[in-house]
Amino acid sequence: MLLDYTKNNVPKNYKCHICDVQNVKLWRDSRVCASDITLFCARCASLKTNVDISSINKEGVYFKEYLWTDQIEDLLPAVPTENERTFWHYTTVPQIAIEWWKRLPTLSFPKIIEMNKYD
Repeated sequence: MLLDYTKNNVPKNYKCHICDVQNVKLWRDSRVCASDITLFCARCASLKTNVDISSINKEGVYFKEYLWTDQIEDLLPAVPTENERTFWHYTTVPQIAIEWWKRLPTLSFPKIIEMNKYD
C-alpha cells in the first residue's frame, strides 16, 4: 500500500522510538543506513540532543542561534517515501511530502504523562 500524501494518514510504524507517540512529526538521524533508522518525536529529539526547542512552531521549525531550522542537531525531518520502506533524503523530498509532514502535529504529550494525568 502506498502512502497518500494528500491525506493525514501516517504509516503504522511511524512512531517515536522512545515514547511510542504516533501521528506527530518525527525526526531521524541523518548519518545512518535506512535499515537502522530510529525515529524521534520533537520532545525526545530535544532530550536526545540536549537542544532547546521551546520556540518550535506548528510547521516543525524552531529558532536556533541566528536562524529558523527544522533540523534538531543531526536529526532531520523523517518524511517516509510513498512505499513506506525508507525515508526521503533531506534535499530530495517532493513538495507534496513536505506539506504532509508539516500538516502533522508538532508536539504531543508522551504517553506516560497522559496516563499519570488521570491517576
